[in-house]
This record gives sequence, structure tokens and C-alpha cells, in this order.
Amino acid sequence: MDLKDIVYTLQDMAKRVVFLLGEIPKLPKAKLYILLACILTILFMILTFPYEIVIRNQLQKLEPQMGSNISVGTIDFSFLDDIVIESLAIAARDGAELNLRNISLDMSLNPFTYFFNNTYRGTLAVKEVNYVRKNISISGTVNSSFDIETDTVSGTLNLTLQNVIMNGLAIKGFDIPPLRFTSITADTRIVNREFTLTRTVLSGMDLRGEIGGRITLSKPLRNSRLNLTFEIDKNSRILNDYKILIGNLVGDDENLRINITGLLSKPEVNLPERIPVQVEDEEEKEKPAVTREMVPALRRE
Repeated sequence: MDLKDIVYTLQDMAKRVVFLLGEIPKLPKAKLYILLACILTILFMILTFPYEIVIRNQLQKLEPQMGSNISVGTIDFSFLDDIVIESLAIAARDGAELNLRNISLDMSLNPFTYFFNNTYRGTLAVKEVNYVRKNISISGTVNSSFDIETDTVSGTLNLTLQNVIMNGLAIKGFDIPPLRFTSITADTRIVNREFTLTRTVLSGMDLRGEIGGRITLSKPLRNSRLNLTFEIDKNSRILNDYKILIGNLVGDDENLRINITGLLSKPEVNLPERIPVQVEDEEEKEKPAVTREMVPALRRE
């Protein structure tokens, strides 16, 4: 068989295929079968798409931006239900660690927003959160809703933390007992990598108050800059228990305002500077200075 015969054979086969394809729609219910085949093919591609690999790759892309190592446990992906991640651990270079367990991520609100317009949208629930940095530890649970466009890093992020416990805090060198919060709610607006805390409320008997200000994101994340104001309500138990130590720092409304600046990895807590009142009473002048040993007794009084 020479080359011309091969070309002729191929042309004849192509004509036969075209003829058969033209005859298929004439068969009974052929169009219905073709439509069902297309639908099933698309459904098969959606259900078998390697979403877990995509999630892991996205988390790995965050490592250089955050300057941290990210470890992910088992991921149970469901197209029609929540995405469940067994554990997620973030270890920063400064020694800080964030461990999340039993993470439930609901992207069903719009599961394709990331693929079409690079937007993360959905809700997040974490049943166990533990943050440790040096002597300070924070634990609790988290619920969040988010709508963030990744190209410009703009959108909204709402957080609710419950049953929060903070350990390892100190005031002027004096260790204080664990602080407990019934809830911490935060509503933020994000515009071009800048978080604005529109409303952040801390509720609890030990400490209550509000936080406002901005967080400007940088790469890596630990270099993000803080410009926050924390106002502690005068009815907080910590202000009453340690009034002897911080009584001269409260404002005229008896609330305590603290400015938090610096980097996310090295925050600077700035206490208000107030001019000490000159004591005219000689009896008051002779009172001894407060020492560490005196604090427990002062609290009992």
C-alpha cells in the first residue's frame, strides 16, 4: 500500500465517521442521551476533582507570606457538605505556635468563587484553638464568616471567639491569674491589605472592653504593623483587683486605655502617661511603697 492509498483510506474513514455522527441525532431519544452524557461527564469531573490537593497547595503558598511552617492533618472534602480538617498547626519563626483542631469550613455558599474571581467566601468553625508564645497562652473556640478577594486582599471578616482563657499575663512585673472571656466579637473591613476593626467587643467578668484601630498586612505576615487602642471598662474585675498598681493609669472616666503599636511579631504595649498627683498629707507621704509581697494582701482587702 502506497502513500496515496493510505490517504484515501483515512479520508474514507473520516467521511464514514461524519456520516455516523450525522445519523446519531436521528435515532430515538438520541438528543436526550447526548444531554445526559454531557451532564454526567460534568458531574463526574466536579465530584472527582482533587479539591484536597488544591487546599493543601493554597496553604503551602501562604507559608512564605506568613513566615511560618504550616502542617495540615486529614482533610475530608465534601462538595455538598462542610470541608472538615482534622488539625492545622502554624509554627512561626519567633517561637509562637497556633494549633487548630476540628475545623469545619463551609464553602457551599459559593464554592466556585475562588476559581472564577479569586474570592474566598464562606464560614469557618474551629472547636479548639490554642495559641502559645513564650509565657502567654490563649485557648477557646472560633466562629467566622468571610468574603475576601485575594488579588487586592479586600473584603470583610467577622470573628466570634467563645470560652476564651488567657494565661501568663503580667502587670508591672506581677503575674496575674488567668483571664476568662465569655465572648470576643470582631467585625473587620479589609481594603488593600489593611484591616480596620470597625467593632471589637470583649465580654466577661474578668475583663471587658473594646478594641479599635488598624492592622496593615505585610510580607511576611509577622512584619504587619499594629495601630490599635484597647479600652478596658472600669467595671472589669482586673481593674478593681489591681487598682493599687494601675490606679494612676486610668482616665477621668475610670476606664483604662492602652495603645498597641509595633509589629505583629513584636507588639509594643504603651500605657498612658499621667502626671502623678502631689500628696500634701504628711501621713500619706509616710506610707510605704507597694512591694510584690503586698499585692495578695491588698487584693484581699
